Amino acid sequence: MSAAGSGEDARCARAEEASEVETGTDVSRETSAVCSAVGADTVATAHAAEADVIAHAAVASTVVAATAADYGAAPHSVSVAGTAAHAAAAGATAARAAAADIAAAAGTAAATTAADTATATSIAAPVPLHEARTVDAAEMQRELAAFKDPQLARGLIESIGKLAPAGGATLMEVCGTHTVAIARNGIRNLMPPGTRLASGPGCPVCVTSNRDIDTVIALARIPNVTIATFGDMTRVPGSTSSLLKEQAAGRSVQIVYSPLDALALAAQRPEREIVFVGVGFETTTPLVAMAIKRAAAADLKNFTVFAAHKNMPGALEAIINDPQLKLDALILPGHVSTIIGAAPYEFLAKKYGIPGVITGFEPVDVLQGIAMIMRQLHEGRAEIEIAYARGVMPQGNPTALAAIDEVFETCPAIWRGLGRIDGSGYRIREEFAQFDAVRRFQPDVEPTQDPKGCRCGDVLRGIMAPSDCPLFRTVCTPENPVGPCMVSSEGSCAAYYRYY
Repeated sequence: MSAAGSGEDARCARAEEASEVETGTDVSRETSAVCSAVGADTVATAHAAEADVIAHAAVASTVVAATAADYGAAPHSVSVAGTAAHAAAAGATAARAAAADIAAAAGTAAATTAADTATATSIAAPVPLHEARTVDAAEMQRELAAFKDPQLARGLIESIGKLAPAGGATLMEVCGTHTVAIARNGIRNLMPPGTRLASGPGCPVCVTSNRDIDTVIALARIPNVTIATFGDMTRVPGSTSSLLKEQAAGRSVQIVYSPLDALALAAQRPEREIVFVGVGFETTTPLVAMAIKRAAAADLKNFTVFAAHKNMPGALEAIINDPQLKLDALILPGHVSTIIGAAPYEFLAKKYGIPGVITGFEPVDVLQGIAMIMRQLHEGRAEIEIAYARGVMPQGNPTALAAIDEVFETCPAIWRGLGRIDGSGYRIREEFAQFDAVRRFQPDVEPTQDPKGCRCGDVLRGIMAPSDCPLFRTVCTPENPVGPCMVSSEGSCAAYYRYY
């Protein structure tokens, strides 16, 4: 599973089952709340939390009506807010009932009904309450099918073609899961002439700098240290080695599915120092924060974290200001936005005039998001809209955000391809300094070297496609990756290799 959060639901479930650390009810309850928040999207996908797909499909169909069928008529807002009334007219009564209780089934209050979508895009809107329902596997599959409906997809594609600027437009998706969804469903090839979908720095494994990888490898070489990490991190090459190579050389490297798995490992192995490799964006950061809080409550002396977490808004500003890349709009990440909401992106529209739409990951999700962007460009607007109303509330998740703020503080961070970005990283606060692996062990890190010929940085900046890299498919393959973009399942190079 990738560190970007695509497996976070499974990590939460496994962690809660596996953890043997008794920390008291307050911390445990908070962890459960954060787990629910962090897995907002993927819990939905894996555990029938897509129960509101009919409602979302109804909204998508109204996007078609507001763009393709009504094109040239009275202006419509191709947003969740603007389609609420149409959704009701489209016969979404049953869909409302399906959507009204999705949140609790997903373990989150993130979903909205078709009728509630008018308030979903307003950052100041009240949060509707929802009740749970049980959905069996067959019903889940039927409801999920609406997000792959060819008729809806064709209508949205037609709308995109009619609304696309005559001179073309460059849209960037900044989520690795979107990169995979676009490639897997052939969406890039369905865009009108002149419309370019560029892949950005949305893969957390990919943007982790060589210096950070080298630091983890240095920690692995310390006697009596066990590195606990997500599986894809083991294959990312550093300057001269990788965790997989270190494991082959006899170092202790343990693959886990959650930071709470690492916490349980520390409780089971008190004779060893367990170092969890914390990478990822705001999706994974709350769980790491809760693991540290649990370790403090249990007085675990052998658990530390290598913190290399990053936040997305800082990287977006760097991308917008890149002189080599002219962006017209952004397809904003769904996973990250379940945590941070919509407000952190507002500067894109207000300061730079760049529209953005937060969207989900199924084909209709992505196409609806692009249609909403095209409508904004057509109307000369720049706003931050939410198409992914079943997973993202405008205000995000306060519990998860509070957990991050309690344990971490922002700091400068080095991004592969983007360099140093102020305020874009997270470091462990002084109050929890005993859980900072670098402070405790002070590893001797070798001089950093970047892989020769690798253009991963340029791919992450969106200024070149993976296939333009001279190493792509020749020297660099998933079996023998030169750079991290070919390692992670969410990496642009891996997606291009598999689907193009």
